[in-house]
Amino acid sequence: MKKNESTLMSLAKKYGTDKLSHGYIPHYENIFKKIKDKKLDILEIGVREGWSHLMWGEYFKNSRIYGIDNFASPIFKDPNKRRYNFKNIKVFIGDQTDEQFLDKSINFNLDIIIDDGGHKISHHQISLGNLFRKLRPGGFYIIEDLDTCNIEKYIDVPDRKFTTLNFLKNINNKDVESFFIKGNDLKYIQNNIRNINLFNE
Repeated sequence: MKKNESTLMSLAKKYGTDKLSHGYIPHYENIFKKIKDKKLDILEIGVREGWSHLMWGEYFKNSRIYGIDNFASPIFKDPNKRRYNFKNIKVFIGDQTDEQFLDKSINFNLDIIIDDGGHKISHHQISLGNLFRKLRPGGFYIIEDLDTCNIEKYIDVPDRKFTTLNFLKNINNKDVESFFIKGNDLKYIQNNIRNINLFNE
């Protein structure tokens, strides 16, 4: 590790996660450095090659790390053959917009949820509506790459007022609307969010 380089920065370089090139690591370091040694339950949606999960597995060495993805990464497919053998990582194979899958797989509480999944509006909001109830008090729910709310191929709602970015900016307004989060799920989120921080790179 280079002098003055953070632990998380060195691990991001070690595993080659794209969170490094996106500029997310300094933000994560500021958010998590005081809790990294605690026993936590952490979920990241979106696994791909598994580099971020391996980074979290080493950074949060006392925690359990979970992943959700449509496909099994070669790293995690065969625990007996994989190059990195972190026993504190478990991956569930399924769709983040499949509410039955989410209910069945994530049937426990979490301290940190990171959505780095499909990045469509529906992906963000269906997962948020389902998983936010499973977040423990004082926990963190993080949605990466919210710039996709301004990219046409990711906008699967009839009006841009329903984008996740717009939803989060107006979450405390009584008349806020979501195309995917309704009724008690919406009220629960509104009543239990402590604060919202939006970060640029």
